[in-house]
Amino acid sequence: MRARALLIVTLTVTLSGAHPAAAQSFTEMGVASGVSHLWRYSTGGAWADHDGDGDLDLYVTHWGTATGTNTANALYRNDDSSFVDVADVLGVANDRNSVGAAWADYDGDGDLDLYVADFFEQDFLYASQGVGAAFTEVGRAGEMVNLVKLGSSTSAAWGDYDGDGLLDLYLGKFYYDNELYHNEGDGQLSPVTDLDVGDRRDTNAFTWVDYDNDGDLDIYAVNREQENALFRNGLSDGDGFTDVAHKVGLGSIEIDQRGAERRRVGRGDHGVGKLPSLGRDPVDVGRADRLGAETSQVPIGLVVGEDENEIRRVRFSPASGHGQSRRTQPHEAEESPA
Repeated sequence: MRARALLIVTLTVTLSGAHPAAAQSFTEMGVASGVSHLWRYSTGGAWADHDGDGDLDLYVTHWGTATGTNTANALYRNDDSSFVDVADVLGVANDRNSVGAAWADYDGDGDLDLYVADFFEQDFLYASQGVGAAFTEVGRAGEMVNLVKLGSSTSAAWGDYDGDGLLDLYLGKFYYDNELYHNEGDGQLSPVTDLDVGDRRDTNAFTWVDYDNDGDLDIYAVNREQENALFRNGLSDGDGFTDVAHKVGLGSIEIDQRGAERRRVGRGDHGVGKLPSLGRDPVDVGRADRLGAETSQVPIGLVVGEDENEIRRVRFSPASGHGQSRRTQPHEAEESPA
């Protein structure tokens, strides 16, 4: 089996110093730093050092029709922990109905590009014109991603599923099949329809992860009011993806918005949180050099089992608290889906 690139972002917070972790405290700095978003209906956040100055910048998505003013998405440039919104200047002040975003250098030119998922309309793919430079929308303009709007996008994440060194794109959706796009290497993304990852169970969120440590990326999908899915990547065996959620013990488990394990009780999932622990030490699946810290709609960073038949522990990085506290879903703000 040939080696495959493993593209997963793992964010680990280490609390250093003489005091134990229990003695640490946090201070809410949203207002002081300029990212409080008063009167805006925020839906997601994605961190990445898009200007290459060594600190993380923040892209925040908004539900554009929830309020009458200040509804455009924001890109906050980090200036020594004080933030300035440069979204309008750089061409990413999207004022539609964004539900999440994902950074990645998808075209391999050395700077981070930005994918923005839209609940009602075609999604947006912004290609960076240089480190810290403006962005150009190429997804709609190039007619290459989510062109025919089938269902409603809820989440997006980049990952190299076929090990060719190029970042591919997976979309979680309500009301239709999830979608996988293959990166052709020339700036184009092509839909993939023959690998059996088109889950139609209203995916709220998902993550790429090599849960079985076989060198390729699998997909764990959290579905609203239906069973979650774990798609095992079988390309190295000449197969597609196979949903093995039942096989590994996840078939009837739902993860609620607080990240606690529970059985089906009639409420939908809202994120990836804690999976069953079998009491062993975790195995870190690694990190990607070209991925930014992805949206809260796309939980990232997993610690998983060494064998495909067991999942021992999951640690995810709450980029903006997803999976920890209740966050109103976009459809609750404007429409009530059947």
